[in-house]
This record gives sequence, structure tokens and C-alpha cells, in this order.
Amino acid sequence: MKRAFSKKNLWENTPAGLKRLLGAGLSVVPLPYLLGGEFRRWRQFAAEADRWDAERIREYQLAELRRLLTLAYEKTEYYRQTVRSVGCQPGDLKSLEDLQRLPTIDKVSVRENWERMLTRPITDRNVDLVTSGGTSGEPMRFYMGSSRHAPEFGHLTNCWSRAGYQPGDVFAVLRGRVIAKPTDGMYYQYDPLFRYPYYSTFPMSPAALRPSLAPMNRVQPKFLHVYPSLLF
Repeated sequence: MKRAFSKKNLWENTPAGLKRLLGAGLSVVPLPYLLGGEFRRWRQFAAEADRWDAERIREYQLAELRRLLTLAYEKTEYYRQTVRSVGCQPGDLKSLEDLQRLPTIDKVSVRENWERMLTRPITDRNVDLVTSGGTSGEPMRFYMGSSRHAPEFGHLTNCWSRAGYQPGDVFAVLRGRVIAKPTDGMYYQYDPLFRYPYYSTFPMSPAALRPSLAPMNRVQPKFLHVYPSLLF
């Protein structure tokens, strides 16, 4: 699967042994600084945006929607033809309600037109090939820019802060990551940078979950980041 050349992907693909060695030194640096200035700026922006009134929120939403529509119109063949087909231009978007003028898409649309939807070549070093979970059927494959990581994690950790989380707090992850080889009979690894054990949920069962609690208890996580279906 194609992965972008990014700090996140480089760290995730670093061998576990080397991670442990690097983690020993990196652990003394506060996590927000390890994640970089872009992460800190987005997290601060998210915290400030929490205090906006409804009018400012709608203004920001409309401005971002215009920016996104303009990008799609100028950079992709599919969306340019789609927007033109309903007699619309990016500048015609005057309110959030105007979005109703644009046609929607579905999985079939993406599968049949994905090459015409791209805003940059798939060979670009900053593009990831990702998939959906596939819980509702065949997984969806699509491409995303690696620049999404900083704003995504900035907003995410700001949301978590409402429950008391601060970057660097220890938590356990039981979701979304495939671990090919077991450690001590369990499909888990420990990330010394983010300070959490993460478990592959695909081979997970009630019998497999019980022994997994031992390494989880050793790190004493303050939070769990899990699929609700696995938790309950």
C-alpha cells in the first residue's frame, strides 16, 4: 500500500527495537514539541474556535467550503464537470444552504471516477493510499494528502482535552492497527513516543483479550481509545 513520506509514517514503520532506543531519549521532550509547530498551531486554533459564536462559525464554515469547492473545481476534472452540470461556479456559493445545489456522490461514484477526482498525482510523495474499515461492505480505497495529520491530531486532542486528556498522557489503543506478529502470544506493541500500548483488534476475542490486560496494566493508562463494539 502506498504511504507518503511523512514523519508519522516514518515513525510507524520504524522497527520496534529502534523505537525503544529512540523513545528513551525522546521521552524527555514534551510530546507537543515532538509533534511539531504545525500540530501546536492547529491545536491552539481548535481551542480558540471552541469559543466562537454561531455567526463566526458559519462565516468560517462558508469560507472553508468555498476554498474546498474552488480547489476541486480548479484541480479535478470530475468536480469541474459536476459543478458545471448544475450551472454553478465556486463563486456562486453565498451561504451554506447553497450547498444543496450540488449533487452528492456515493461509493460507486468514487470507485468509478477516483482518478478524475484527484487534485495531485498519486505518485506524489505526500500522498497516502488509505481504506475505510469495510464494516458496511467492501472497504473503500482512496488517496489523502499527508498534510492532514497535524490539523487532524490537533483537533482530535483538543476534543479529548474536554475529558481531561493532555498530550503525553498514557492511554491504551484497541483499534485500527494491524500487527502481523504476536509479542508474548499477544498482538500488541508499545509506542514509546505517544506512550501507549496498541493492540490489533482483528485477532481479538474474549479469550485473547484477557491476557492482553497484563501489559496494559503495567503502563497504567489514564484513557482507553477503542472501538465501542470491542469495549462492550
